[in-house]
Amino acid sequence: MFGIGFLYAAATRLGLSAVSALLAVLLYLSSPWTTKMLFLTPWITDGLFYAMVCAALWASATRNAVFLIILTLTGVFVRETALLFPILFVLVGLFSGEKFRARIVPMAITCLAGFAVVLAIQKAIPAWNSDAGYLRTLPSQALLYFDKEATDPYEAALSVPTARHEVIVYTVAWRLAHLNAPS
Repeated sequence: MFGIGFLYAAATRLGLSAVSALLAVLLYLSSPWTTKMLFLTPWITDGLFYAMVCAALWASATRNAVFLIILTLTGVFVRETALLFPILFVLVGLFSGEKFRARIVPMAITCLAGFAVVLAIQKAIPAWNSDAGYLRTLPSQALLYFDKEATDPYEAALSVPTARHEVIVYTVAWRLAHLNAPS
C-alpha cells in the first residue's frame, strides 16, 4: 500500500491539485486488483508490482532516473513487465513538455540493464517443465495440463507448451480457432 504515497506525490508533481491527486488515489484504491486481491491472494506479487508502478510514476514525474533504474532492476525480479518503466519515464516527460532527447539516455540504460537482468534470471533458474522426473516430484494439483481426460496427469503436463515462442504460437492458434464473428 506504500504505492498510494508515490501516486499522490506524482500527481501533485505533475501539476494536479490536491483534490485531483486525492481523486487519483481513490480511483487507484477502487480497483479490486490493488486492494481486495492483496488480501485474497497474498502470495501473488500483484500488490508489490502495483506499488512499484506508482513509484515508477513518481520517479518519472520527479526526473529521478537513478531511482527509476534501481526500481526497474528490482522490478524485473517481481514481474518482467517492469521493463516498461522506462517507457513511462519518457511518456511522463513528453506529457510535461520536456524534449524526448532529455530522457532517452536514462531510458536506454534502464532498458539494457533490465534486459540483462531478465536474461540472467532466465539462465540462472533452470526450466525443468519438460523433465518427466522433475514433474513427478510435484503434487498433481500443481500441474498445468490441457487434456483434462488424460489418465496420467504427469504425462499430460509434458504436452503443455512452456517455451515463450511455443506459448505465443499456441495462444494465437487457439484464438484463431475460437474466433467468433460478431453477429
